[in-house]
Amino acid sequence: MTASLGVALGSGGARGIAHIAYIEAIEEMGLAPARIAGTSMGALIGAGWASGMSGRDLRDYVSRVTTVGETMSRLWASGQLGARIQGDPLAVVAAYLPDAFPAEFAQLKVAFTAVSTDYFRGEQRAFTDGQLHAAIAASMAIPGLFTPVRIEERLYIDGGTVNPLPVDHVRAGADIVVAIDVNGHVNEPPEGGVVPTAFDIGFGATQIMSRTLARNGIANYPPDVFVEAPVAGFRVLEFWRAPEILARADADKDRFKQELAAAIERFEARR
Repeated sequence: MTASLGVALGSGGARGIAHIAYIEAIEEMGLAPARIAGTSMGALIGAGWASGMSGRDLRDYVSRVTTVGETMSRLWASGQLGARIQGDPLAVVAAYLPDAFPAEFAQLKVAFTAVSTDYFRGEQRAFTDGQLHAAIAASMAIPGLFTPVRIEERLYIDGGTVNPLPVDHVRAGADIVVAIDVNGHVNEPPEGGVVPTAFDIGFGATQIMSRTLARNGIANYPPDVFVEAPVAGFRVLEFWRAPEILARADADKDRFKQELAAAIERFEARR
């Protein structure tokens, strides 16, 4: 019997594109997840993986839709390009999901959890069934950037405000747990000594809080393999830098494979 694998994909905006390199590494080792959980960008990438897209599929798709021209085209089509205050996360998710993407959790090929935050209750909500697109949008509804998502008369905001690295949602039923953090370790100073904008400071503060929450999460639910993706220096909304983000994560794939192989060996030795 092969060890079952649970994978938690963390929040991090554009930095979450790095998840794809580690998904590819897992598949290159001949492995497949039994459970996937994701928060914010991790929820979007994780849902794609759970739908049956391979790491290569995800790389090709993300590389295509994150070019400046394609981004402008999709935002224009979604009606969000001219949004002056806050965008509609459902419209943005709909604009970026591949054609014929599953509408319901039940259509996914791998058990999947999307983590969001119930705004008024101040607690996490783990979506595992029902409408998939709405759950992804709720997980990605970054405060100040997007309006909250209403589901079943509740309002939801970005899951990163309570559980940016949802290890707890893959531990049950998995022999080996992989947790991938894409917060970027630290907020690196901009090149040339440029003073960060108020917008950058707001997102940077969120990243600091997310790192603290993630560390608390892995202390309570220790993963077998913990990855801190080498994506410091990329700003949260720099999706057009997808090739650079992927290249940075690609350089870490061999190390990751060795660590995962060691975790599998430890598991086998305990059996």
